Amino acid sequence: MKAFLSVIIVLLFQLTAYAQQNPKTQKELEAYMKSLQKKSDSMLNSMKKKSDGKTNNIPGSIKTEKNKTNKTTESLPAGQAGLKLPELDSVRVRSLPKKILTPAELSTYLNNLYDQLCRKFPEDAVNSAKSIASKLGNDPAKLEAAALIGWQNGADEEAIILITKATTVIQDGLLLTNAGGILDMYGMPEKAIPVLRTVVSHAPQNVIALNNLGQAYTAIGMRDSAMYYFSRCLSLSSQHPEANNTAGYIELKRGNKEKAQSYFENSLRGSFNISAYNGLATIFKDNKDKLKIAHLIKPKVNKPEYFNQFKYNKFPRQCLNVFETATVREEFNAYKKMLNAEMNKFRVLEKEAEKNMGKNWAEEVNSKTMENVMKGKSYMRPYQLMGSVMSAEAELGYRNDIADMQKFESENREQYNQIAKEYNDAYEQLMKSSGYSCAKENELKNRYLPLFAQLNEEWQSRNMLIQNKYIDDLLYWCYFSATDLNDYRHRFYFWVKNYLYKVNGLSQVEILEPCEETETDEIEQPVPAELKEFDCPAEVEIGFAVGKLTINCEKFSFKAGELIVFKFEKQFTGKRQSTISIGGGMSIDAAEKVGPVKAGLEAGMDMSMYFTFDKAGNCTDAGMTYSASAGAGINFSAGERIKIKRDLGYMGGSVGWKFGINSGVSFETPAMLKDKPETPVNKNVKNYNSN
Repeated sequence: MKAFLSVIIVLLFQLTAYAQQNPKTQKELEAYMKSLQKKSDSMLNSMKKKSDGKTNNIPGSIKTEKNKTNKTTESLPAGQAGLKLPELDSVRVRSLPKKILTPAELSTYLNNLYDQLCRKFPEDAVNSAKSIASKLGNDPAKLEAAALIGWQNGADEEAIILITKATTVIQDGLLLTNAGGILDMYGMPEKAIPVLRTVVSHAPQNVIALNNLGQAYTAIGMRDSAMYYFSRCLSLSSQHPEANNTAGYIELKRGNKEKAQSYFENSLRGSFNISAYNGLATIFKDNKDKLKIAHLIKPKVNKPEYFNQFKYNKFPRQCLNVFETATVREEFNAYKKMLNAEMNKFRVLEKEAEKNMGKNWAEEVNSKTMENVMKGKSYMRPYQLMGSVMSAEAELGYRNDIADMQKFESENREQYNQIAKEYNDAYEQLMKSSGYSCAKENELKNRYLPLFAQLNEEWQSRNMLIQNKYIDDLLYWCYFSATDLNDYRHRFYFWVKNYLYKVNGLSQVEILEPCEETETDEIEQPVPAELKEFDCPAEVEIGFAVGKLTINCEKFSFKAGELIVFKFEKQFTGKRQSTISIGGGMSIDAAEKVGPVKAGLEAGMDMSMYFTFDKAGNCTDAGMTYSASAGAGINFSAGERIKIKRDLGYMGGSVGWKFGINSGVSFETPAMLKDKPETPVNKNVKNYNSN
């Protein structure tokens, strides 16, 4: 008990100092624990003096025997909770019956034992026990219940007399098992063994009796007999904590570390206990990195979702092409805005939790803990000890993994900077060269963007594997390891803020602006005299059976087909683009013609898929387009197959939409709904436009 209490107090000091000191390495953690150990040792020494002063006043040979036994089994230094196996006690071994007692022989044995206890125990304890038994009418079930309550409240002698009295009235298997267990724990294993051997001979599946019998044999140094009963117990309950724990120390004493490790791990699987944990620590004292119990504890925990990290670690996509720049930038800015808002929210919550804890929180918790310990009150929250070990293990694993990745981190960022330098050098050379063009600039950028993206994605992925590996454990176990609710909230918001800070640092995207051709002012060329009066107002049209070729001042276009339509258009001005499209369409032409003058109604519609190429032959856009047109009027056309057309009077227009991968969505407004541009007085001077 002394050693167990020591470890609890050490961990309590660790908990209360959490907000002030946070070891970052295994070496720092061990040094920190040693400093806390001195504090716990001094407290335990004062408690021991107080306890010794009380027990030394209690007379009785059996009591003295109990004290001697406890000293043997709990003589480890404080902080090294475990089990020191007693050596063989020949006197006690010789006192054991040579055979298993029959029910009649057991009855005689128990009656004799009851008489011996009444003679050797303190008179006040015996009288108290007899008074209780009398009031309960010597009912075995009530005597057993009273004995268990008395044992839990420190009335050891009364408890033993009451439960022994109950066994003299009736021989019940569970009653005998509990009696044997209490006798062994009190320090009389040689008195418990005959009782427990009789129980297991009649009930070989009684796991509790098998464990109690193994513990009793261990107490008198008969380790082979103890292992025999532990083996039977574990064959029925493989994760029995006490049986596995003591069996582990027996194998450790024999030098069988692998077997001992297996027993200790199964003990922890059954229920966390500091003795088994320290048994593993003894095995791995030269290799602390292997002292991990998460895989033993984690399967038993069904973790709730405190924090959905997957809401934040889906990074904006990397830019792979200059024509994606606008979309990627928009996604990146939206993600950063959301992430910064979340970071600010949790930063405020962390400060609020820290404020609620108060400046002297650690000192106040330590003081209250000491007060509760001295008064014998509960000083730990449920599962706090296990949560503390799991939290420390998760945090140390997290920091170690981060440290192990520093080499990759450095190499990745160095490669990134090297590629950035190569790109900048290549860009400068291109801009200075005589063969520069916008297409070549975009080609250069598109060649380097995937390299930037690959390094960024690998950097993000490797880092997020570590963040996501530990964040659930760090957030979950801090609830159990925290001293109070304020402590828990502070730890929780600390780890959330740390996670979001890491994600924010990893959210990087390389964006390069695309190069776009700028329209230069057209230089007015001399116009032949014969066409000057028209100022190029007409277009040349060549008709076919199912198609038409049109040429005007701005473009050359070719259209063929009626239901399935193929089009090709080449612009002579602006970006000088070429467009190829194919789709479906139809047209109506209801007109009367007199000589070169044509009047009537025309309408048409088509939907097609198109591809646009720049003047260098690079595909710059693709998508779908739809248009519908209608009009009525009069025009002049000279010739039959080759026509020179000019509108004399025409009203109408077209509507439609266009969806392009890079150009986006646009709609065509009918001419009648558009604002008519102001006609310039002088064609060489443009009208002022405030936009």
